[in-house]
Amino acid sequence: MADFDFQLLGPSGQPMPVVPIRFSGLPGRYIGLVDSGAAGTRIPAELAKPLGIDLDDAPTERFAAGAKEYVSKLAPVELQIGKMKPRTMTVAFTAGWYQSHFLLGIRGFFDVYAVTINAAKGPGRTSVRSARNQYSPA
Repeated sequence: MADFDFQLLGPSGQPMPVVPIRFSGLPGRYIGLVDSGAAGTRIPAELAKPLGIDLDDAPTERFAAGAKEYVSKLAPVELQIGKMKPRTMTVAFTAGWYQSHFLLGIRGFFDVYAVTINAAKGPGRTSVRSARNQYSPA
């Protein structure tokens, strides 16, 4: 289990539930916004090549966020949340996803981890632990 304090994210100056993430085989640390309203985990499509992932035959999905439409390719990738054990998750490699953060949604995050967001008092904390029964869509 790992706990993470909320951090300021974006221009709003509002503390948000974020977690540090790393990719196996890629240097650096990234920030993921925990979003229970997002259908899937979204990262920039440009990361596929450095991760050695071929998206040519990957399933495609389209979605809208705000007033913009996006196209994503779905593929498994090994991610590490904080100092937890790395896990393989299905993520959406999304063309044009140029946010200051990645989006951690139902598929590729909540279906792998049990997550608690507590914003009731203080700065807010996000607790993440491995789920006992992982959801596996048909």
